[in-house]
Amino acid sequence: MRFAIFLMAPAICLIGCGPARVKPTATTTETTTPAVSKSTTPVNNEVKKDSSEKTNKSASLPIKEQAEQFLARLSKGEAKTSELSAAFKKQITRPRNTEEKALGYSDSLAHDWLDKLAGATYKSNSNFSQLTNQYTLMGTVTGGPKTEYFVLRMVMLPGKTPEVNWFHRSNLRAGDRTAQASPDVDAARDFLEVAGSGQETLTASLLTPEFRAKIAEPLSSDKEFGYNIGMLNLKIKAWRATAITMTVGNDLGTFSGELINGDQKKSYKLKLVNKDGNWLVENFEVQ
Repeated sequence: MRFAIFLMAPAICLIGCGPARVKPTATTTETTTPAVSKSTTPVNNEVKKDSSEKTNKSASLPIKEQAEQFLARLSKGEAKTSELSAAFKKQITRPRNTEEKALGYSDSLAHDWLDKLAGATYKSNSNFSQLTNQYTLMGTVTGGPKTEYFVLRMVMLPGKTPEVNWFHRSNLRAGDRTAQASPDVDAARDFLEVAGSGQETLTASLLTPEFRAKIAEPLSSDKEFGYNIGMLNLKIKAWRATAITMTVGNDLGTFSGELINGDQKKSYKLKLVNKDGNWLVENFEVQ
């Protein structure tokens, strides 16, 4: 009897236990795979899509509202220099005293710059986000002798309120501004529009230091700036135009076109270079 029991026990183990090890494995594979492919994956994709759309909307709405509000304050003469980025204040002003030189800009001159832009009506007609942290707003300026155009760029850095990183008005338009363009194309248009309308300080800020020194060689008294301001302003005045054409070249940062003044047309070649993320004019030849 002991012998019979001994044989039956292994028999039960071989028949009942052997397949039991294989079956759960097979069952797990069959039930898990369809669950992932048919239900889990689509749900995850939908969640990611909704999350991405909500993130984009929440990121763009505040900065868009800030841009519109800045234009309203600018029109009323209520815009403040604290709304301008330090980098942009360096582009629109030149420091005069020791305190301003330590900052790299003049806050009082920036205030004067804002005052000159007051009184006009700014109406946006196209807008888009060029970069994840930058919002661009463009439109028309009325209230003066002629209708002008404006370009406003605001940047939003983590943990900070949006700041104006670029703004210009001009009676000129260098190409189609209604669609988003690459950064080098936008920079070329900015330069041509401010140079063509004779905005000396803004134009100078868009030139590389090497190009400024090349076309306006500094005197001994100009070491602080690295170029002769008077000579550079004369050069910029020669770039004025009543209309501008622009053709994008095959190579990145290259452009050509014409500066038009009535019946007179001068051809130009423009070369921009990327310096620390900013596209600056490396060369501008007018013939």
